[in-house]
Amino acid sequence: MQQLAQQAQLLCGKKHAVLIIDDTALPKSGDRSVGVAPQYCGVQRRVTNCQVLVTLTLADGPVFAPLGMRLFLPQVWTADPLRCASAGVPAQLRAFATKQDLALNELDRVRDAGVTFGVVVADAGYGSSVAFRRGLTQRG
Repeated sequence: MQQLAQQAQLLCGKKHAVLIIDDTALPKSGDRSVGVAPQYCGVQRRVTNCQVLVTLTLADGPVFAPLGMRLFLPQVWTADPLRCASAGVPAQLRAFATKQDLALNELDRVRDAGVTFGVVVADAGYGSSVAFRRGLTQRG
């Protein structure tokens, strides 16, 4: 992850670069893949069984570089420690965190790795969260 952040910084990290925070939903059938639950899936434009990834991408004009992604674990997963353990979810990742929390944690990680950008953009799912906006403000 450190090496990825360093390469992204070399490609497009600058004071006027943009950090893009978004979700990516992966439709799934069944319920054994980690994080699969009925959730909103943009590709299908409805709530359906899927995994959701919180993604960060650094962009500067036509140049962009993915910085990372975190699997969102819905409460139906984090409320079931046995299910998490049997699926191999590491103990330190079994606590519930909102998508906005995951995004802020990833933002902190990439900043600590030396990635620079001037602005953060995200869709309304993030922007409607007062806690998320406050977290961005606290981070400057």
